[in-house]
Amino acid sequence: MAAPFIQSGSHNLKYMGINVLGRLIKTSPEIAIDCLEDICHINQSWTCFLTQDPDNTLKRKTFELLYKMTKSSNLEVIVDCMIDYMTNINDHYKAEIASRCVKLAEQFAPSNHCFIQTMNRVFKHAVDLVNIKVATT
Repeated sequence: MAAPFIQSGSHNLKYMGINVLGRLIKTSPEIAIDCLEDICHINQSWTCFLTQDPDNTLKRKTFELLYKMTKSSNLEVIVDCMIDYMTNINDHYKAEIASRCVKLAEQFAPSNHCFIQTMNRVFKHAVDLVNIKVATT
């Protein structure tokens, strides 16, 4: 359903496909997740080729969608993608990504080990951006 839009060469169509999935996640999260997994499987990367797109607006919409679609089974892949992106930017969006990584780890880490690894990576790349309350609990 959204795949033809997301796989299009047009940034406008990709953006529309991400919006479709974003709306679908609110009503049928399983279908939206299956759709995104199918799209990413075709492109050999679950982290999704859209996070590598040069269009920053498209990247941000993709990260918003991935954030909404996170579950325990895909936490590490999504957070890895977010942290990789975070290490390559120097704008205000870095703080938001760090915060989202922390929230996802708190909510979906399948084990203490996974939580600690995720938090260590966030601290390594954005220690000054993490809320002090998170760092001390």
